Amino acid sequence: MPAVIESTLYTTPGGAVVAGSTQQNSREDLQLGYQVTLHSVHTATTYSWSLSFASDSPGSVAPGFGGTQSVSALLPPEGATSRDAKFNVDFEGTYLIRLTVDAGLATENTQFIRCRVLTLFGALKLVAAGERRDEKGVIPVDATAEG
Repeated sequence: MPAVIESTLYTTPGGAVVAGSTQQNSREDLQLGYQVTLHSVHTATTYSWSLSFASDSPGSVAPGFGGTQSVSALLPPEGATSRDAKFNVDFEGTYLIRLTVDAGLATENTQFIRCRVLTLFGALKLVAAGERRDEKGVIPVDATAEG
């Protein structure tokens, strides 16, 4: 089966649902403090989730200070090898999520989605390291040729 990611947003860890679930779509409706839950739509033999990119804080204008590294990571009890995963949003910017199912089998498949917190200044849509749309692939799954 193909890797298909479903995402749902919660106001806080264990809080109320903010936005309904969406499948195979990137999101631009995250806010600081939200929790993103991820679910593999299809049953597979193995699951491998990763948070391929998370934005850092913008930092200071002082020379030599590049900001604070994001501490967003996949959270237990689900973690990286189950059908479900989740993470907390700690900074504005972009989070790139990867799901690989059936690793090492003929049915192996990977999907990427992008989850964004638009910037406070100008509601900018920042890109994640690793995004592309070229002959090697489309990352995230719904990337377009336009910005």
